[in-house]
Amino acid sequence: SLGNVVDPLHVINGVSLQTLLNDLNNSALSQAEKKIASKFLSKQFAEGIPECGTDALRFGLASCSYPGKNLNFDIRRVVTARHFCNKLWNACRFVLLQVYGDENALSTNKTQTEIIKYQDFEKKYSLLELPEQWILHCIYVASCEIEKGFENMDLPLVCETITNLVHSQFCDIYVEFSKPKLFTSNSESLSENELIQVQIVKSILIASLQIILRFSHPIIPFITEELWSRIPNSTELYPALMISDFPVPQDFSSWKNEAKYNEMKLVYDIVGAVRGLKSANKMRVKDLADVVIVSEDSDALEFVQRNVHFLKQHCFTKELDIRSGNIIPESSTVISVRGNVNVCLLQSRDEVQDKNDIAKELKRMENKQEKIKSALLNLRTKISDQNYSQKVPLEIQEKHKTQLLQFQSEVEANDATIEQLKKSLSS
Repeated sequence: SLGNVVDPLHVINGVSLQTLLNDLNNSALSQAEKKIASKFLSKQFAEGIPECGTDALRFGLASCSYPGKNLNFDIRRVVTARHFCNKLWNACRFVLLQVYGDENALSTNKTQTEIIKYQDFEKKYSLLELPEQWILHCIYVASCEIEKGFENMDLPLVCETITNLVHSQFCDIYVEFSKPKLFTSNSESLSENELIQVQIVKSILIASLQIILRFSHPIIPFITEELWSRIPNSTELYPALMISDFPVPQDFSSWKNEAKYNEMKLVYDIVGAVRGLKSANKMRVKDLADVVIVSEDSDALEFVQRNVHFLKQHCFTKELDIRSGNIIPESSTVISVRGNVNVCLLQSRDEVQDKNDIAKELKRMENKQEKIKSALLNLRTKISDQNYSQKVPLEIQEKHKTQLLQFQSEVEANDATIEQLKKSLSS
């Protein structure tokens, strides 16, 4: 090399800016090229290159699209990939700790927990609750996308699908919905049916993790092999991932359940709406509140009624009232979910009776709304940039998606509050 490229070992092991400049000065480039390259390195790697590891480099490169023969290397993609690897590692630690009571279950011989193998889930499918049926459907859909990605040599699609499965579905949703059962699993007061549900949740956590590791192995072989060896009974399936069969959609075809996927989506959309309303009303997520769900859609109300226990757990409600119709309760802030389900947060603070106080509160809310709308506009402008998906690391893109949803929820909630204050002022 002439010394004008990034050394993969520098990305794997990390390197300081001074070392990069020393290597450049010792290269065969001309003095004019060295001057240009030195200026570029000082700007691009002002703090050097952080240690990312081999798997993060592989994942970062695989997640890049290749429109031509050249690749514009961005170290931030590799750093994002390192964060993904850390997320996978920590997810494995959490699952082992919750299932076996020790993240080092093999070394401490804490492997006595009875786990249902994923090949036997079909026999137990009637016992599975909504979150379990949902995550299994997500795994089936992911397997279809991953197979399509490998067949078409579309590695960015493979990486995006795996990232979405791990971050947005397994960790952010399924693990959160599994915690109430996991955290009460040691209670001696559990019924036989509740104990069976705990066993099913633990089994699906382990199975989901095993399948995710198998999906990820071709791209990040070292961390997945290490994690595979730490999960009790995994080596009974395959002694090592490198000699295992790669999972294909046919393995999970019995898990396909579009209806349950849509039902679960409504549930976590409502949870997200309640949290957005709480944020808009300066409440913490775990602050108890009165929530009313109003809809003219009988099917949606049936879904909500069927899963009311999940909503109460994750919305942290004092009272959860489900009403048919389109009448919105007074003194409430509202967000519409799926276009026909209204989620209403009843005001927990005392009603402001004095019109001067109402006017002050209205002015405060309007100023707050203006700031949020400005932030929302700036974020949308960033996301709409034609180079956004190429230049912005995946981790930042995920944060922007979350911020976008939060801003939209706050704007809707604030609009409803402002409208309510205007009515109070004019009455």
